[in-house]
Amino acid sequence: MKKEPRPSSSSSPLSRRKTSCSSWELLNDHKRIGSIRFRRITESIINEISEPKSPMRRIIKTDAINDVNHSNLNQGGNDLRLEHPKRWLIAFYSILLLIFTASYFYNLHDGIVQKRSLLFDYAYLTHWNLTFLILFVFIELICNLLASIDQMTSAIRNHYYHSIVLPFSMFVFTFFWSLCIYNEELVRDPPEKRSKEWYNHIVHTAILPAGFIKFFTIIEHHQMPEINQSIWITISVAIFYMMLTMILGEIFELYAYQLFRRSSRSQFSFYFLVFLFTLVFFNVLGIRLRKAYVNWMNRINRREESQNRHQ
Repeated sequence: MKKEPRPSSSSSPLSRRKTSCSSWELLNDHKRIGSIRFRRITESIINEISEPKSPMRRIIKTDAINDVNHSNLNQGGNDLRLEHPKRWLIAFYSILLLIFTASYFYNLHDGIVQKRSLLFDYAYLTHWNLTFLILFVFIELICNLLASIDQMTSAIRNHYYHSIVLPFSMFVFTFFWSLCIYNEELVRDPPEKRSKEWYNHIVHTAILPAGFIKFFTIIEHHQMPEINQSIWITISVAIFYMMLTMILGEIFELYAYQLFRRSSRSQFSFYFLVFLFTLVFFNVLGIRLRKAYVNWMNRINRREESQNRHQ
């Protein structure tokens, strides 16, 4: 008599229930493990950003999970955020804004006392540069206080910094003190009409370290401007200044510098070309130095990461 085959245990309702329960538990285990891993990765990223292991400023990539695109770094440090103490920068920008603004109003007061035309102040490249720096420091202070404005105005501010602030500050510092060493009468008023020495050092000396603040500190979402576009902005501002200088000199006979008063038209044209090419040189130099600084900081960051990995 044939025995009927016994149903396999796998086909019984109880076994199917056990199998489904074990599969469900396995799925839950995978979900739990995945959530734990995600939480650990997130916590490590937050700790890495908020508590850097090295006291040196480190370059933190905006995408903390993916690897850094080193080609972007070599092209100017796109999508970088360099850690920095926000409070320190805010305090420093506030002090600079106070100093430059006070110097600006001191110059206005001095012009009123000497019955000097306010328009004549802008015949001085120094006064232009002081105005550029006041605007620059004010905008940077606001952007350090408000992160949303910082991201929205990043591209415009970087163009303004690399095309106007940095090259003009380098030019004023370099040429003023060089000509003062050679013959200060070429760029300074007679002794009885000169401003205070503290004002002279603020507008001709302090401008250079102030111009390099953004260069060596935190630049969030910093994108280097295209060199050609940046050069054209620099040239446009330089041409506008020289045209104003020509109008004030030819029509109103107002010369800010004795160097221009003593020069012929051909000499003035030569000075204009020197002024133009020097500004372009400082523009390109500033961009190149910034790229070199970003690459140097990136090498330090990679070295620290490799050392931490080996530890």
